[in-house]
Amino acid sequence: MGQADIAALLPPRFRQTHKYSAGHVLVIAGSRGMTGAALLAARAALRSGAGLVTLAAPQELADLIDVQIPEIMTLPLPSANGALTAGALKVLRPRLGDYDCILAGPGLSLRRQTKAFSKDLFQYIKNYRPGLRVVLDADALKILADLPRGRARMRLIATPHAGELGKMLRWSSAAVRRHPFIAAGKAAQKYNAVVVLKNADQTYIARDQQKYFLNINGNPGMATAGSGDVLAGITAGLWVSTRGMTALRAAVCAPYVHGLAGNLAAQVYSLDGLIAGDILVQIPAALKLLKGA
Repeated sequence: MGQADIAALLPPRFRQTHKYSAGHVLVIAGSRGMTGAALLAARAALRSGAGLVTLAAPQELADLIDVQIPEIMTLPLPSANGALTAGALKVLRPRLGDYDCILAGPGLSLRRQTKAFSKDLFQYIKNYRPGLRVVLDADALKILADLPRGRARMRLIATPHAGELGKMLRWSSAAVRRHPFIAAGKAAQKYNAVVVLKNADQTYIARDQQKYFLNINGNPGMATAGSGDVLAGITAGLWVSTRGMTALRAAVCAPYVHGLAGNLAAQVYSLDGLIAGDILVQIPAALKLLKGA
């Protein structure tokens, strides 16, 4: 799809839009040593149009997050040694109805305690309420493969790279790279999800084994730490804030916006010096080009 096609899926905001109608994203992310991933994802969701973003993170890191992003609300969760523990679900469960989309995974630890929390959380939201939007990225994808099979009531977008998708399918990452469309389609069917496969200079989007999209927008400078966290945040932000935005449309639009922001950042900083924060800063400019306002 080209720029005109993507622009047609991103209508301007209504003048009457307020922060609640623009959507509330809950970002479950971060651990000691990986707070940056959580911050990038949360910022990207805001920059992509979400009216409200709450970052649920280990309680030891909450004060640091408050200082870094004053526009984002924080929800401290029970943790130990900078990683979420199983008790975090008790805090989250009564609050899940407050959010329009859950983005989980960036910077989550895979320590035993966090894996237990993640499995319990995903099993809960899998059957929580019809239509709940969920974006899973990074470490959350490694948990997804271990969940019991069964059709989920949530609407799910998964954003793996080849190694993560390989774990989801029990394939090698080399096999995923050789057959990206087949792999993305199989994962989409297996998990009842829209799959966004991040693969070097191209992104493969699949809803099932018949419907595929290819995104080639972007540049080699975007192969940098945190770039995927920004993409996950853009996906959640567009999904909740844009009228008429389905899971498939969000999965198609987000990589294009991400790539366009990366191209704009490269014009300022060069390909070699590009970092994820530079992509994030250019998200509003990319949306302005697409929306014309």
